[in-house]
Amino acid sequence: FPCERESDVDETIELLTTYKPRYVLASRYMETDGADSAKLTPKVSEDVALLRLKRVYTALTKASIICNCDGGELSRERIKKLHNLENGG
Repeated sequence: FPCERESDVDETIELLTTYKPRYVLASRYMETDGADSAKLTPKVSEDVALLRLKRVYTALTKASIICNCDGGELSRERIKKLHNLENGG
C-alpha cells in the first residue's frame, strides 16, 4: 500500500507464515492516476517497496510457500513462456 508501515509488512508476513497458503502473489504498490490511493501521503519510496517485497519473498520461500512476485524467478519464467508462445516457440 502507498502508506504502509514496516509493522504492516511484518503482520502480513506473520499471517502468511502462520496459515501457510500454498501460493502467494505479492507485488509492490503501483500508482495509477485517478485512483483514490494516489491521493494518500506520505508514500513509501520505490526503494523501500522493493526491499519490503524482497523481505516478503524471502520469508515466504523459507516457509515453503510458493511466492510469485514482481521480478521474481517464477514471474520471469512465466513471462519467458508467454514470449515464446507469442513468437511461435
